[in-house]
Amino acid sequence: MSQGAPQPELPSHVKWPQITREWWAAWGRSEYAAHLTETDWMELLEAALLHARFWSGEAKVAGELRVREERLRRRHSRPDPPAGLVRVDGECDGEPPTFV
Repeated sequence: MSQGAPQPELPSHVKWPQITREWWAAWGRSEYAAHLTETDWMELLEAALLHARFWSGEAKVAGELRVREERLRRRHSRPDPPAGLVRVDGECDGEPPTFV
């Protein structure tokens, strides 16, 4: 996989909650960041807006935020689980395995 695109800044015209700024910074430091494409970062910018809405009291966006984050994690996940994780769901039926 090629080198990822650089993380863009959060748009300055939005009043971002501090926790969303921290969430955005955490994505930039994550193991996934080196592999994220420009379109991945655009999708995460949309997720950042959902994150800000959630932390501003709009709980109904939680499901969509979770879906967007999980989609990116799965797209850029490693084929093997990190050391110390144990598969708990038995055989894989086309779905990604569950680890704990």
